[in-house]
Parts: sequence; structure tokens; C-alpha cells
Amino acid sequence: NFAGGLEPHERPLVHLEMATLLLATKDAPGAATHARRAIELDPMAGRGHALLAEALLESGDREGAAAELERASVLAPQDARIGAVRERLDVGEPKTRSSWIARLLKK
Repeated sequence: NFAGGLEPHERPLVHLEMATLLLATKDAPGAATHARRAIELDPMAGRGHALLAEALLESGDREGAAAELERASVLAPQDARIGAVRERLDVGEPKTRSSWIARLLKK
């Protein structure tokens, strides 16, 4: 039995690292799968939300990326990935940028 009762391959950190590696190799769907699993295992894993945001953006899901980016910003505001993903979202189509700003202003 391993620490925390989880097998090594079911620890959030393993999935976070896999998501990072898969993003580096341009495998956004694979990265999203591992980021989602890390979040399932640890919903407070801000890095998981940031990685999922990046994977979704790479896959063309700007709305999903924006939602995950909001979660990541709350859970891990110091994560450098958040700024990079936000910058890429902000240079998108004006309609997307407007809806992103409108969503933020509603809060």
C-alpha cells in the first residue's frame, strides 16, 4: 500500500506531469485526459486546471479553456501557465474576447 492509499500511477502529480509532457509534444487530447484525471483525484489542484485550460485552448475549445482558467486563477494564482494561456485567449477573435470580458464582469 502506498502513501495516501493510491497506487503510484493514480497520484495527481503523475497525471500533472503526463499532461505537461503531452502538451510539450502537442498531444492536447492526451494532455486534457491526464489533467482531468489529476483534477478528479485532487479538485484543488490549480495546476491541473491550468493544464486543462491550455489543453482545451490547443484543441480549439476557447470557452472551456476560459472556464478552467478562471478556476486555476483562484486555486493557483502564481502559476505562470495562467498568464500565458490568458494572453493567448485575449488575442482571440473579438467576439470571444468580448464574451470573456463580459463573463468576468458578471462576477
